[in-house]
Amino acid sequence: MGNHDFHPKNQFPGREHRIYNRTAELWRAWLDDASIPLFRVGAFYSEKLPSPSTRGRMVVLNTNLYYDQNDETAGEEDPAGQFQWLEETLSNAARADEMVYIMGHVPPGFFEKKRGKPWFRSGFNEQYLRIVQKHHRVIAAQFFGHHHTDSFRMFYSDTGSPTSVMFLAPGVTPWKTTLPGVTNGANNPGIRVIEYDPDTLQVLDMVTYYLNLTRANTMASVQEEEFPAWEEEYRLTEAFRVPDGSASSMQAVLERISMDPRYLQQYHELNSVRYDLTPCGASCRVDHVCAIREVDFAKYDEALQLDLRLVELGRPGGCRVRGAGDDWGQALGLPPGLQRPTGLLAALHLLQLGFLFRCLHALKVGWKVCWTKTAVEEEQSRMAFLSHDISMLRLFETFLENTPQLVLFLHGVLRTNKAEPSQGLGICMAFLCVTWSLLDYHQSLRSFLQDKYELRLSSSVIYFLWNLFLLCPRVLAVTLFTLLWPSGMAIHFPLVWLGMFLWVSLQGTDFMESPGPEQLYRATVAVILYFSWFNVAPGRTLGRSVIYHSFILADSTLLALCWLWGQSPSDEHSYLVLLLGAALPCYLLGLLLRVAYYKWLHPNAWAQREGGHDEVDANRLKLRSTSAPALVNRRMRCLAQAQFPVCQ
Repeated sequence: MGNHDFHPKNQFPGREHRIYNRTAELWRAWLDDASIPLFRVGAFYSEKLPSPSTRGRMVVLNTNLYYDQNDETAGEEDPAGQFQWLEETLSNAARADEMVYIMGHVPPGFFEKKRGKPWFRSGFNEQYLRIVQKHHRVIAAQFFGHHHTDSFRMFYSDTGSPTSVMFLAPGVTPWKTTLPGVTNGANNPGIRVIEYDPDTLQVLDMVTYYLNLTRANTMASVQEEEFPAWEEEYRLTEAFRVPDGSASSMQAVLERISMDPRYLQQYHELNSVRYDLTPCGASCRVDHVCAIREVDFAKYDEALQLDLRLVELGRPGGCRVRGAGDDWGQALGLPPGLQRPTGLLAALHLLQLGFLFRCLHALKVGWKVCWTKTAVEEEQSRMAFLSHDISMLRLFETFLENTPQLVLFLHGVLRTNKAEPSQGLGICMAFLCVTWSLLDYHQSLRSFLQDKYELRLSSSVIYFLWNLFLLCPRVLAVTLFTLLWPSGMAIHFPLVWLGMFLWVSLQGTDFMESPGPEQLYRATVAVILYFSWFNVAPGRTLGRSVIYHSFILADSTLLALCWLWGQSPSDEHSYLVLLLGAALPCYLLGLLLRVAYYKWLHPNAWAQREGGHDEVDANRLKLRSTSAPALVNRRMRCLAQAQFPVCQ
């Protein structure tokens, strides 16, 4: 029975009902004596196939009892005792050496045209999957409907091997779904003929016939007496080049749909019985493939979120979450930075050669990008990831090593009051290199996210300048304070660093896999924040930016005043007073340039003037599902989301 074969619709009770009784009487000619009482209780039954040579059985379920729109069975564990009966029937079939076709209307899993739309209630879905996995050896195939679309669903063992397949038949009714957000949700009428082996119930082939409504309506308007013709739409084995309709063959079909755009487009057109002929892009592929591959609710959420992240990286997905011991990175073809570190790579990092290894690997991929004429897009996406990985490590290295060394080098020059031209040039280059690392990181971040506009030359120049004008006064104030009170700096730096560390922790960063590395990451960011602004959390940055720059301005001013108050009245450092007097205007100029950048020169401003769109820092991040898998190396994705929230 379908969910509309009842009144009120969908509200099938898990007990005897007059509609069940009346239908059982109408169908008495087709049901044996054992099926009638079962049908009266819950509209489910089991019948042997009529062929005398087959040891096959049809198990017909009333899955409307599990429909999430059915309020009659909400809160029940086993409506009408159907699950218990199903287990007993499958066990008896195994003892009798019978094979079984399971049939029903509302299927488990998710609707492929509506992301995240399940049909069963969660507990019912879990029970059904458990029974199928337990008894898969006697289940030859499963046949369901409800969608009005042509699709299938895969079932797997705990080790990831395909064990069963469910075929979803297209509807004869060209009904258009009323689910909000579904485009082209109608279908041409379709009828399916299944060819099977009567001895084993193995599905040998499926032939689907359809009625082209557009052509039929055109013919009816021209020739009223002509009847529209049904025609063969496709044959399973020919369309997808598989030997039969077994679980292993349908797994091969799924893999082709997942990885080959030609098969994906063919499947997409057949899904609506050739009604929706629009191209099936990356988002469409995710919806269909995840629905086919994952019937389990939790694994569907995992696969969906992971595939969406891969789409952001420009990588092909496949919604794979099979096998508890699978290597996520290798199974999904992730870039090396997202894969688990091997023993050799861990040893290289221990020997301080990890960064060199990353650079050499990036050069290798870059060379391949430059000289490969085919499959360039995938390699370019990989190159963007590697480039961003190196850029971030370079940024950390700059602030952990170069910036403290710059303060010490400048301190030595001011203390001796002597500087060679090469030393002055070295100091200027050091300031430029530190600022360049900030710009390079920002540019690579935007290249890493493919849906973002890259920085233009004018934007890059202003971005570079405002970071330089904010960095120079800070370094000068810290150096002057160190020049007068070195022991005071030994107290000041840990206190400010600790404050920045706590501030970063309060923002709830979650970039690493475990608490230990996460604390190390926060400690590194706190060092950067001691000298320069660095955003670490999603959401609006204006408030945090005002708080940070107000604190740094006040702290630097106090450090400078301490030096003015404590310096001896001599002329050897009189030029520093003039330099210090220019520090405040320099800092304020940096703030003005930053405001100008975000107001007029941010890539989003260019996009709006050109009629485009690009998310900015101030937009809120859409929280991902808590069931999403924690990728082995999440720092790139999370850092990118902190700067530019990803719109899914």
